[in-house]
Amino acid sequence: CLDQLIRLLETVDRRESTPKLHVYRGRTRSIAPCSWDDLVLDPGITSLLKRDFEQFWSREEWFRERHLPFRRGYLLHGSPGNGKSASVRAMMCSRKLGAYTMRLFDREMGDSDLEGLFDEALKERPAIILFEDLDRAFPREGESMTQVSLQRLLNCLDGVASGEGIV
Repeated sequence: CLDQLIRLLETVDRRESTPKLHVYRGRTRSIAPCSWDDLVLDPGITSLLKRDFEQFWSREEWFRERHLPFRRGYLLHGSPGNGKSASVRAMMCSRKLGAYTMRLFDREMGDSDLEGLFDEALKERPAIILFEDLDRAFPREGESMTQVSLQRLLNCLDGVASGEGIV
């Protein structure tokens, strides 16, 4: 428990009031404030997402007691403008979490950069790792649009060495 307490105090000490989006090998930007009440989604979807997200953080001890990895994943999909980005901003703002992302379509970004992204997020956990346009990066048919391999992405997300405290 002492290690967890120290990690919590370090996290609280580092946190700023405005969440930031950290682009791997790129700029860091402040995120515009957004609350769950700001979302313009079906109220049932908003409620489900908010409840699941908040319950995840409140159940850390439950995960640890059962020796389960303390991490969570969401796959948000839909047409442009349906609230995906606003939902992520609400998640970030509700817990003052930093988010980490990379330019998947940059031809100079590869598997080692993906691992670097996860390492950065793990240093600052709890945190969010955000990937946009995965359907374009890893299409069902045709050539992949990224130098990052799907296998490495899956290993980083849910492999043996994947980190905890990450959404």
